[in-house]
Amino acid sequence: MPIEFDPALPEFRAPTHVVVRGADPTASNLAGYAVAASMDPELALLEIRPGAGASTPGAVRWEDRVAPERHLISLAPEPEAAGEPVNLLAPWPIVRADRPQEILSNLAEFLAAPEASEQALRRRFPIRHPMAILIANGWIVARRFPDIPDVTGRLMEVQKRFGVSVVLATDRTPRRDLAVFDVVFDVLDADGGEEPMRLRCARATGSTDLRAGDDFRVLDAGGLPPSLGPSGTVSVAAPATTPGDPDSVGPGSQLSASAKL
Repeated sequence: MPIEFDPALPEFRAPTHVVVRGADPTASNLAGYAVAASMDPELALLEIRPGAGASTPGAVRWEDRVAPERHLISLAPEPEAAGEPVNLLAPWPIVRADRPQEILSNLAEFLAAPEASEQALRRRFPIRHPMAILIANGWIVARRFPDIPDVTGRLMEVQKRFGVSVVLATDRTPRRDLAVFDVVFDVLDADGGEEPMRLRCARATGSTDLRAGDDFRVLDAGGLPPSLGPSGTVSVAAPATTPGDPDSVGPGSQLSASAKL
């Protein structure tokens, strides 16, 4: 059953990049999923996970929503010190959920060489035209990647040329480069009770009839919001480091994230 909005979400008539931001990680991830699924029911997922041994607040059982061959996972490198920005020379390996031992690409490479990286990934991952891709746990990237609008803008433009719409689910970390996205939604804080999740459009440009201030309820269709049980941990083994291979993950490390089981 498709996810429905009340009122109906206007159609996106061309590749459109969207930010869905909220204070609660679960809410922003699920709202981002709802928006991406409205654009493309067979969306792809790029799930960002923190460094080995760290937990992800509000993790979602993505295996119940996205087929494993369309589910990518990227493990963020450990920061050199608390509060330090990411070292772009460190690996952010990207793997498929159903083939965790095979590194497909490196997230940092998309900033350095977006077109070449996109073409290389397409040879190893089923990317359709057009397609929507949801970046879940985008707050990890928002807090650690350089905030350079020109660089992010170049990456987003390459995605549009390939027919890809990017939906970034993140927190409220302020970033200048969010201006390169076409649409920004805020997840409204819940008042309690059983009211459906609500989104408000904060900004809209491009090929959509959305306007700032438009409100939408995400109806409880297709399992949103989910029924969450006790917490657990899901781990995906990553390959041991190969000397001289910048795309490999350290010995014994894991692509780990806390999840609701």
